Amino acid sequence: MQGQTPDLDLPMDSQAPHLEVALLRQAVILLEGLPDSLYTCTTSFTPEGTVGRHMRHCVDFFERFLDGLPTGRIDYADRRRDPKIESSRSVALARLAELERRLATFTVFDPRRSILVRPEDDDLNPRDPETWFPSSVGRELRFLASHTVHHFALIAVLLRTLGHPTDPEFGVAPSTLRQWSQVGRPSQIR
Repeated sequence: MQGQTPDLDLPMDSQAPHLEVALLRQAVILLEGLPDSLYTCTTSFTPEGTVGRHMRHCVDFFERFLDGLPTGRIDYADRRRDPKIESSRSVALARLAELERRLATFTVFDPRRSILVRPEDDDLNPRDPETWFPSSVGRELRFLASHTVHHFALIAVLLRTLGHPTDPEFGVAPSTLRQWSQVGRPSQIR
């Protein structure tokens, strides 16, 4: 497993969202090596959490981001929550590959472009301008990266609890990976 993690230490430039594409690639690599039985498996430690549910949640956020870009309004509260992604590893792989393709094929990408965002926990009227907050494309991409890494960390813990090895860099923030490259991993420091 080790060494399969795509390089997460890539700069964000005006061509494509490299970090976010690399995170989607990580998800595909993980799922390609995961048995179907573990994709929907729960534990007493995480009775409501499965790899599938975490992947579906991440897919929802990437889809909302990409679907909202043309209008400049990203509505994280209006997610699809497709149960097929939660229950089918092959469906999740197809959706992740499609998201990776969509992100990787940006031809014009301006991280400073102003957009409006409605947060995921907003139960208020989406037509009310008070429920939309100013942001930028670059800021939302960094949110997606941080949010995804967080869910990948939960997936890694879940799979390790189930006895399935994961790449030690899966679910680790790029800044932590950079620190580890400079000072060593915590297990190597002692």
